[in-house]
Amino acid sequence: TALSVISWAIIPISMDMFFNSILTVMNKQRYNAIYGGFTLAINFSAMYILVPIYGFIAAAYISLASYFILFFFSLYFAVKNGLPFVLDKILAKVVLAAFVSGTMVFFIKPVSVSGAISAVLIAYPAILLMTGTFPLEDLLLFKGLIKHFSINRGRV
Repeated sequence: TALSVISWAIIPISMDMFFNSILTVMNKQRYNAIYGGFTLAINFSAMYILVPIYGFIAAAYISLASYFILFFFSLYFAVKNGLPFVLDKILAKVVLAAFVSGTMVFFIKPVSVSGAISAVLIAYPAILLMTGTFPLEDLLLFKGLIKHFSINRGRV
């Protein structure tokens, strides 16, 4: 089942986004284009060869592998450009939330795809909140934004 495979992509995607942001802050975003193009070439080649033989399940595994390749490249270039290689507490919390979400999709999906998606949409941010990933200031800012947009709904 392709959804079960691709549901695990949230882990490398989350970690890749973290390190991509660091590269952007370091003004090294050109690396994103370089390894993104390289990964695209690998992905396209593998899809061209394997999808006609193995079908959509091959596409799911190739996509998952591509996300991991992107993550490892972004990690490599971030460390190469001065980021100390320590597993940050925030990154560990994001990985935990992604792992729990992927596990939920794996077990709930056979019952209901929409139920699995709904559960993850609630669980992922809830886990990040419970583990204290967001500082109080961020939560207050988010609450203020929600309040602002609910009061000004319909106004341009």
